[in-house]
Amino acid sequence: MYKILSELRNICKDLKIFGDKKLLDKALCAYAAVSNSDHSNVDLSYTYIMRKLRKDSPEKINKFQTSFKKTFDQALDEGLENPVEIALMTAVKAINWKEDA
Repeated sequence: MYKILSELRNICKDLKIFGDKKLLDKALCAYAAVSNSDHSNVDLSYTYIMRKLRKDSPEKINKFQTSFKKTFDQALDEGLENPVEIALMTAVKAINWKEDA
């Protein structure tokens, strides 16, 4: 599942760069469906989310960081590809991330 999310995310980023709006919209819908989210921001990163949380929802910071670290360490221990992606998606779900956090 995480590999699919990672690949879809990369495809969306490429489509955004190359300007194929129609195909990008379809890919974003697929990304949102697979990630179980109404929000399809493929540019999410740990630092982006932390900036938004510090500004808008400081009460969620500890839960986000704890979930990220636990999942990241587990993914490393299990030798999974893209431990950052896995940890980020898990932490985002743990705090019920919304773009307007």
